[in-house]
Amino acid sequence: AYAVVKLEGKAQEDAAYAVARLWANSDPAGAAAWIADFPDGKLRNLAVQSVVSTWSARDLPSTGEWIGSLPAGTSRDLAITTYVNKARNINPANATHWATRIDDASKRWNSLSNAYKDWQKFDPDGAQSWLDISTLSAEEKEKLGGGTSH
Repeated sequence: AYAVVKLEGKAQEDAAYAVARLWANSDPAGAAAWIADFPDGKLRNLAVQSVVSTWSARDLPSTGEWIGSLPAGTSRDLAITTYVNKARNINPANATHWATRIDDASKRWNSLSNAYKDWQKFDPDGAQSWLDISTLSAEEKEKLGGGTSH
């Protein structure tokens, strides 16, 4: 016989987070589908970050597809921020493009500037070409390093 234990509050959050994290190691798409139904809040945010961190280390394209399906909001911004932090060392151009999709202005700027700086190190001409045609404001372009090819 099994005892059924009902978890509430922090214990419930900790258990659900642990399950999402472990599940993401073996089946990130399954874990992502499960946490997509979590209600907005701290648990969903933590679980999304955990799944994106694990999944993006293995498969950036699939992780990006899933993130693209998330509704706008805090958990989507956190997912993109986590994704950008992983992708900027692997594919800084992709990371820069994703960073522009973060709704929160402060988080968007931090992620964008970090990813763009990494892109400049890897491919300065490609980064500059993107900056030249981007929809960023003249002030933002200047902060990133100028808006015209050098």
